[in-house]
Amino acid sequence: MTSRSRTLALLVALVLPLAGVSAAAARPAAPSPGPVDAMADVPASTAERAEALSPLHPSRPPRNDADQRDLVVTRVFVTTSVDSDRDGRPDVVRVVVTRPRPGVVGGRRLATVAQVSPYFSCCAGAPNHDVDVPLGQARRPSGAPGRIKDYLLTGIRTDGAAWARKGYAYARVASLGSNGSTGCPTIGDDLEAAGAVALVDWLNGRTTARTASGRLVRARGWSTGNVGMTGASYDGTLPNMAAATGVAGLRAIVPLSAISSWYHYYRQAGLVVAPGGYQGEDADVLARFDYTRRDRRICRPVIADLERDQDRATGDHNDFWAARDLVPRAGDVRAAVLIGHGFNDTNVKPDQAARWYAALRRAGVPAKIWWDQGSHGTPVPQRLVDRWFDHFLYGVRNGVAGGKRAAVSDGGTTRWYRSWPRPGSSPRTWTLRAGGGLAPGGRSSAARRTFTDDASLSAADVCASREREHAAIFRSAVLRRGLDLSGTPRADVRLTFDATAANVTVALCQVDPAGRGSLLTQGFADPQNVGSPTRGTPLVPGRPVDVRVELQPLDRALPPGARIALVVMSSDRDFTLRPPAGTRVTLAAAHSSLRLPVVR
Repeated sequence: MTSRSRTLALLVALVLPLAGVSAAAARPAAPSPGPVDAMADVPASTAERAEALSPLHPSRPPRNDADQRDLVVTRVFVTTSVDSDRDGRPDVVRVVVTRPRPGVVGGRRLATVAQVSPYFSCCAGAPNHDVDVPLGQARRPSGAPGRIKDYLLTGIRTDGAAWARKGYAYARVASLGSNGSTGCPTIGDDLEAAGAVALVDWLNGRTTARTASGRLVRARGWSTGNVGMTGASYDGTLPNMAAATGVAGLRAIVPLSAISSWYHYYRQAGLVVAPGGYQGEDADVLARFDYTRRDRRICRPVIADLERDQDRATGDHNDFWAARDLVPRAGDVRAAVLIGHGFNDTNVKPDQAARWYAALRRAGVPAKIWWDQGSHGTPVPQRLVDRWFDHFLYGVRNGVAGGKRAAVSDGGTTRWYRSWPRPGSSPRTWTLRAGGGLAPGGRSSAARRTFTDDASLSAADVCASREREHAAIFRSAVLRRGLDLSGTPRADVRLTFDATAANVTVALCQVDPAGRGSLLTQGFADPQNVGSPTRGTPLVPGRPVDVRVELQPLDRALPPGARIALVVMSSDRDFTLRPPAGTRVTLAAAHSSLRLPVVR
């Protein structure tokens, strides 16, 4: 997938949460950051965190009839607390804020809804890595630079007026290393989060902002200091990242199709795994794509470090990826989180939302999740978003914080539940039977299935074709009562290889009464990493390996008359590296099983 293909998808994600199109204005020259006068970050105490999560004094957003002529538009460069480009000066982020004129809202101070994005300029040339390589190798991408355009002001008055009528200021922030911001895109760490955090700090009087001419601009005269963030894809990930820092004043976020662990975005269980549609992309490629600031040289050493530290050759987990995992930091979040995600999102896969939601709930963070059967960028209903912000940014008592916490929508019907997975879901083991059967309970047979790796095939292909030369397939009997699934399936398979390295792909398929198969969910693992996620061990040809593979979460009610099928194969054309064909794999059914989250 070329960078040009990602360009269209990301521009769609950019305008998804906040519609509006207008001609882009010329970009002003970025000022020198000047002297360091931002306040230093101070770790939050437990009491401060409790205060940040406590209810506000109830008020009402100052609803009004503002149009674009009633907006105050402020363009500033906000000082951050980091120096990601290593030039000895604090980075600054380019910010534009719209708000209704004081007379329109009776002089009321305003909460702010923000969108933080690396795509307000798009896009630098960023060819993907070659994936047609032997396992254990990585080939460096090369290519011509792209044509960069400025979108920061595109539709700003349309979006600003829409939020103004609801009683909010609206801010756009160009992420570090993009557009007119300084710094470098470091992909998923606290350096990158600092751009979003700086906006919250400025709106609370903890850092400074200046115009392009150097004039100091303060926000405390009109800002309540209460900030919400929303966006889809990367623009939803940055709110997650900012919230995980624990910054005071960020009170609510609505991340859509967002990442919570960058390792699980580009890897799984030791294996290099692509986001759906972007074969060969990795953290360094995304950084080059996002690197749109005018200085085209200063970030090259930073991106070179990303390329080295991501360790594309092995796929092992390391400190680079640990620093980009938000899940262990859920307890630091002070914001209420409304997650939106589609079960058929193969780009930012649904485990990103499931892990984040579970961690937030364990940490006692106010959180709800909206699931649907859509793909990347499927939005949460705007009325729910508005109620979320009204409650957590203005203290409106509208009931949104209570009640059931998980919704599952199929596009026509939406049902709310106490939690997710749905109540009543529990793991049920299915065993592999003689003759290629799959059945609940009992014991697996002593059968063995041998197949040959062929990276020209995908799991979706195998589900549709029942191709058996390059996969082991086990099918259930007809499901006379159907099958209701809610949660994360898991497969445990014993495999033997005739090579020292191999991919493992496991898929769950649905087969209709006519025999047509379709992919429900899949997962991947590196058999070299069964002993450790941080250090792979070469396979010994002929020696069995027990591999556990988590598939992507799902929530589906399969109808009576359908069947399910378990597919075990090696490489997947669309997601894994694609080594030369020919590796032979043998599955021992007696030591293999499938665990499904069945709602009883």
